[in-house]
Amino acid sequence: ARARKRRKAFKSFLIWVIIIGAIIVSFSYSMARKKRVEAERAAMMNQVTVIEAVVEESVYTQTIDLSGHVEPNDILQAKFRSTGAITGVYVKEGEYVKEGQLLASIDNTSQLISLQNIQNQIDEARLNGAVKQLQLLELQKKNAENNLDYTNLYANFDGVVASVGVEVNGYSEAGAAAVTIIDRSKLKATVEIDEIDMKYVYEGQPASLSFD
Repeated sequence: ARARKRRKAFKSFLIWVIIIGAIIVSFSYSMARKKRVEAERAAMMNQVTVIEAVVEESVYTQTIDLSGHVEPNDILQAKFRSTGAITGVYVKEGEYVKEGQLLASIDNTSQLISLQNIQNQIDEARLNGAVKQLQLLELQKKNAENNLDYTNLYANFDGVVASVGVEVNGYSEAGAAAVTIIDRSKLKATVEIDEIDMKYVYEGQPASLSFD
């Protein structure tokens, strides 16, 4: 019985010795592996090369193809209110004009005759003291002066002559466009953007347009 107890105690002791030894070996291996990894990491850190680079600013642009039309800020189609022969064209296509500048004129002979006849009647009415007739003649004179002014075309704003549709010794109908002026200080572009290109566009985005 004592011999069996001694053998059993020895076996237990031997098992514990093996377990403790395995724990010690495992711990030693882990510590050695950790030191090796740290040593490798330190070696890699020592091998890192620092490079200085100059940062440069660059502009990114995206170009898309559009279809549409461009309109000027304002457009004037100057038209004669009277019918007659063209006696003067004072501008040409592409020329810059100022507001109030004379563009073209038609024959005003009949308007001058009418105005002079009315003026003669006004002088006669003043001599005769015909007050009521004088008032009517003054209104007729104002109308005659307007008709005379309608024989001339003037620019309503500063701009560029886009087209001239009349020529000297030609004939112009009342209401027909004689000279076209545009104000291109600002331009408005109405374009269609393809669905594929919509991802490149956002509200308030600055853009520049180029044309063929």
